[in-house]
Formats: sequence, structure tokens, C-alpha cells
Amino acid sequence: LRTVDYLRRAVESDPLLGLRIKGMGVLTSDIIRQYGISGPAARASGLDIDIRKDEPYSLYSNLNFSVPVRSEGDIYARLLIRIEEIFESASIVGACLTMLKRVNSPLFTQLDKMPKGEGIGRTESPEGEFFHYIRTRGGNVPFRHKVRPPSYMISPVVEKIFKYCGIENYPLILISLDPAYSYFSGLIAEVGNFENPTEISESGFSDSTKKKSKYFVPGRK
Repeated sequence: LRTVDYLRRAVESDPLLGLRIKGMGVLTSDIIRQYGISGPAARASGLDIDIRKDEPYSLYSNLNFSVPVRSEGDIYARLLIRIEEIFESASIVGACLTMLKRVNSPLFTQLDKMPKGEGIGRTESPEGEFFHYIRTRGGNVPFRHKVRPPSYMISPVVEKIFKYCGIENYPLILISLDPAYSYFSGLIAEVGNFENPTEISESGFSDSTKKKSKYFVPGRK
């Protein structure tokens, strides 16, 4: 953590770095809300949202941690948010290790037989909100588990950010948004107009066929 603290002070005090990343790649809070963006990108634009705080699951309701928030919405803000979250993550890990000393039961949960049906849920990841859809057939494991990753929500706004930035700034902006390209390996996006819904060809939703579905994206009809 001493190294992380050194990096934080360097980022905050280096004038040349500030000139390079301050005011660059700005995401406004309106765009964040329109496209349903979450995680560090949202918190760097002034939105105090975190599933672990807003809808606590697992042990998060028993943990005391802060959610870093800034208002600039640029590369600089997103960088500092991620640095601050390293300290919060270390605090969470330390609290969990302390709690483990009082645990006398196995550290895994055996799933009982689940009723047949379907359900949805949300969890917080380093990149933001993971949206889960699960379908069961009555066993103790899901029959289908589909995940909408946070990077899926970020991809449509990249065009909006790049519109007013030179091509030499593209790598810095992309890195600051931290998109996980592996999430898109099973998706083919037919993107024509970013203002209209995007159709996704998805595989694996049906046993023997490929179905086209429209993913819900906040702000789109």
C-alpha cells in the first residue's frame, strides 16, 4: 500500500501528467445515466452508486467501507477513483481475514435443490455492475446463466468520447474506462446508429438454435 500511496501522490502532484489527462475523455453524469454505466466510470462522474452498498449481498452488510466518488468525469478522476478503491479493497480483505478467525464452519456452501424457474440478480465487480439471469430445471446447478457485464454498457459511449479527442488520446481514454474485451467473445454487435437499440446475435441461449434478442439498455427505446 505504500507504493500505491506513492502513486496517488505522484498523480495528484505531477503537473505534466495533469496537463495530459485532466479534462480528457470526459463522461458527463447525464451520459452515465442514459447508458446505465456503473462502477469506477460512474463514480468518477459524480454518481455515488455501488451494489455492495446500495443492495448489500453476502457479507457486505457487515463490512464498513467507503465508496470513492469524484465529479470531474475525466481520465484523471477515473485514475484516482481506482487508486482509492485499492485502499478500500485492502480494508475489506483485512476485515474478512479478521472475521475468518471466528468461523468454525466450512468455507463453502452446498447448494440445495432449487425450484424450477428463473431469476435475476446484480453483483459489483471491479468494472461495475454485473447483471445475472439464471434459469433452473429444479436441480442444484443452473440450467442457464447469462451475464451482462459492465463493459457492455460502456461500449456505445466510446464513440461519443472520441468525437472531440485526437486519435493520439484514444489509448489513454480506453485504458481509463477499463473495458474487458473478452466479454464480447460471444456477442456480435450490429451497431449502426448509437441512438437506437443495438441488436445482438447471441449464441448459447437455446439448446440447438441461435436466437436474436434485444438487450435492455437504459436510455434506449
